[in-house]
Amino acid sequence: MNKTDIKKNYRFVLSMLALIVVFASCESELDKPINYPRVEMKEEIQQDGSGVTFSAEVLTEGNSDIIDKGFMWRKNYAPLPSKSAEISLGSHEGTGEYTGKAQADLIAGKTYYVKAFVKTSENFVLSNSVKFTSSYTCPPPEISDFTPKQAGHNEEVIITGDNFSFFNDNISVHFGQTAAIVNSECTNNSISVTVPDLTVDSAKIQVEIYDKSVTSTEYFYYNGR
Repeated sequence: MNKTDIKKNYRFVLSMLALIVVFASCESELDKPINYPRVEMKEEIQQDGSGVTFSAEVLTEGNSDIIDKGFMWRKNYAPLPSKSAEISLGSHEGTGEYTGKAQADLIAGKTYYVKAFVKTSENFVLSNSVKFTSSYTCPPPEISDFTPKQAGHNEEVIITGDNFSFFNDNISVHFGQTAAIVNSECTNNSISVTVPDLTVDSAKIQVEIYDKSVTSTEYFYYNGR
């Protein structure tokens, strides 16, 4: 056997050894138990006059209990879970499908990206992303309460209600005629604002979201006057 044949045989043997290592590695990875849950977002999205219904399936449980599950959506394809609207649906046992109805931060004709999520005490797992165009528009905001009823300049007031927004740049809040600063801690049911420097002793609070507004029935009392 000449030197050329020896070199060819040597390269062949090395190639075969590399393939054996790769296959052995793949098999060992497949054999390993997955210690975190896996969830799949379903392409089918149902829409009607009451909201947008998402569906997902928990494929594997992992080693820890699922303490929360739900969906997250936003208008652009930024990496989730950066600031997003969401539905939290609570714990989940075993594998299988779950659904949730979205009613906030949706405008007819706008395109959104949604992912399912599951959470354990150790992991937060996201699914594949599904793109959809909404045929549903969220209803006008509603104010049920705000606390405290009396505060001074630069103090925090929490407004509670329904049909709010998870995105503070969608929200406009006024104490009478004076605009307040909307803080980042906002959800579908709660808005955090900083009291502006008012020129009146009392004022009603107005919340505007997606060009729809509501005014509180109660007055807020200002400590700065």
